[in-house]
Amino acid sequence: MTYRAGDPPGAVLMGVEAVQLCEELAGLRAPGSKKPYDYAKLSAHAPNEYWTGVYLQNALFYLSYAQWDLGDHAAAMASKLRRVQLFRRLVEFDTHKYRPGLDQAEQDLDNYAPHES
Repeated sequence: MTYRAGDPPGAVLMGVEAVQLCEELAGLRAPGSKKPYDYAKLSAHAPNEYWTGVYLQNALFYLSYAQWDLGDHAAAMASKLRRVQLFRRLVEFDTHKYRPGLDQAEQDLDNYAPHES
């Protein structure tokens, strides 16, 4: 059983807290701040180890699915877009290392975006 399966509202709360903590560790948010971080401003920051792996990018990934499961599709798409923005910034530092992550994040965003038939 995944953490999302039994309690979508709880999963969203945990996911938001995880993203906030990871943003703090990543140097994007002041400790304890509840003000949302503007991912359009990522260029002002140099990535550190908390941007990738099991930290921020992963927290955004799982938060987006918890939001989707809860029926908040707009919030889910916003979380997926923030993950894409994060990887776009990472690619500026190391294209070879982070391009596959960007490709996957963009595909994930596209898979859930509304498409015209």
